[in-house]
Amino acid sequence: MRETFQQRKTLLYEILKKAPFDWKLLNPEGGYFLIVDISSCMSQTPKKYFYKEGASEINEPVGDWLKLENPDYTPDYAFVRWLLFEYGVGAIPMFPFYEPSTTGPRNQKGTSFIRFTICKEEETILAVGKKFNMN
Repeated sequence: MRETFQQRKTLLYEILKKAPFDWKLLNPEGGYFLIVDISSCMSQTPKKYFYKEGASEINEPVGDWLKLENPDYTPDYAFVRWLLFEYGVGAIPMFPFYEPSTTGPRNQKGTSFIRFTICKEEETILAVGKKFNMN
């Protein structure tokens, strides 16, 4: 089982390394996830993903998300929404794993990281590369 998961982790790492984002991959020695630092590419997230459905249809990149007026979501959550809706790739935001902020998304910790699970079939992991148009 360990060898199987190591192979899947290596495969996913190589796919994510070639993805069309300027993100930094963190390669933990154990666990079932690859952690990705999105701080250098979160500015590319379309503005509409920082808001609840219908609240904004602005499809231009957010740039400095801290300048948004009353965002509903943290940048990691907005980024994973973008990946899911635009690319069909699911990831997990990291902010829920930190103490919740009572003052809104701007003050939430862990918002520059997302994670991908390696506990998927090889075909599912290979599909990630196809969904990022890396054929």
